[in-house]
Amino acid sequence: MNATVLSAINEQINSEFAAFYTYLAMSAFCDQQKFLGASKWLRLQSDEERGHALKLFNFVLARDGKVELKAIEQPPAEYESLAAVFEQALKHEQRVTTQINALYELCFTQKAFAEMTELQWFLTEQVEEEKTAREIVAKFRLVNQDPSALLDLDRELAARAVHVQLLRVHVRAERAHLVQAVELFLRLQERREVHLVAARDLAQDVERAQGTPLVQRPGAARGHGEDLHGSATSGPLTPYQRLTRRS
Repeated sequence: MNATVLSAINEQINSEFAAFYTYLAMSAFCDQQKFLGASKWLRLQSDEERGHALKLFNFVLARDGKVELKAIEQPPAEYESLAAVFEQALKHEQRVTTQINALYELCFTQKAFAEMTELQWFLTEQVEEEKTAREIVAKFRLVNQDPSALLDLDRELAARAVHVQLLRVHVRAERAHLVQAVELFLRLQERREVHLVAARDLAQDVERAQGTPLVQRPGAARGHGEDLHGSATSGPLTPYQRLTRRS
């Protein structure tokens, strides 16, 4: 890897881990204030930030580069209000967008084309991250300090689902735990924290990696599936087949 680019990516890895720490502290603050919906939303966001860091972490290792993890500063533990938490979250996402844009520009000038390809995902992700944060901040500004409206907004934040794309990143990063990852998806689907279609997609990814049957066709006998050629299979159902039976 280009030494200049490698150093910049390592800085971004540490920045993503720092964001994970910051969002986790925000979640703890909201939990202490009994805004449990906001706490859940921020904890899921902290998981996303960790996923971002691991995505770059794994990329560097795949490119035979050296990962350099640095100390993380203690994040703020207190905020003036619930709205102030999300104002800071928006500012953070705007800073990250600036960082990713600068990193992408550096890769371009250094002709680091593999790194540019990897960063395309982050560019797209930041558009969504900023949009989501802006929408939440706008709602807080609208409700101001109205207690009932704040409670309604907190309930809305509690409905956030697990980010399926980031869970895919974790699965691909830890191939040794593929089966456990699918079992996690099954539990999450039962709790309605991920959509069934998204869970099916991931189960298929896992089964491709393991070389197990991918599809159970509609109408197959209960307890049995069919392979890609339409032949009936017997024995234990695969994770994808279990998901299909739940539909």
